[in-house]
Amino acid sequence: MILAGKSLSLDGRHGDFDAASFVLNFEDLFEEYIREVVSAGFRGIPTSDCTALSGKVPPGRKSFFDDPELPTAPTAQPDLVIQRKDAWPVVADVKYRAATKREDWNQLIPYAVRYRASTAAIIHLSDGERSLAVRHGKLQDTTYYSLAFDLAAASLESEESALVTALHGFATESHPSAPV
Repeated sequence: MILAGKSLSLDGRHGDFDAASFVLNFEDLFEEYIREVVSAGFRGIPTSDCTALSGKVPPGRKSFFDDPELPTAPTAQPDLVIQRKDAWPVVADVKYRAATKREDWNQLIPYAVRYRASTAAIIHLSDGERSLAVRHGKLQDTTYYSLAFDLAAASLESEESALVTALHGFATESHPSAPV
């Protein structure tokens, strides 16, 4: 968001000066960055039949309910969904913080149910001590993970590659995800 008509006034060694000011929403920026990394990463795998999409817009966004879409039906809008053929084997939410919260899981579990995903993940910032993927457990046919992403890694490209590899592996595992 750019704040039009606002400025930042600074006192410098050579007098005062004004600079345009703007605000960045790092939560949205991190979410878009992760989605683009995964999408580009999947396109770079020649044998991949997986597509990474936003759950905020069709075709990734879906009604929470199986009945015909009604204008009043609430929608499931995960940050990232992975489509493979007619199934959605992975749903993920992206959080711009180092730790997951109970509310994150409360948000992710209904997404996993709606998309009939075999894997659901919270992708969050690394605290510098966790491994990329931590398995938290299984509920019905879905396995839940947190994936720590280190923006301060010595090699951001290696971090991106590890994330793409993990998500692609989840999407292509042998346990099926039912079409929705």
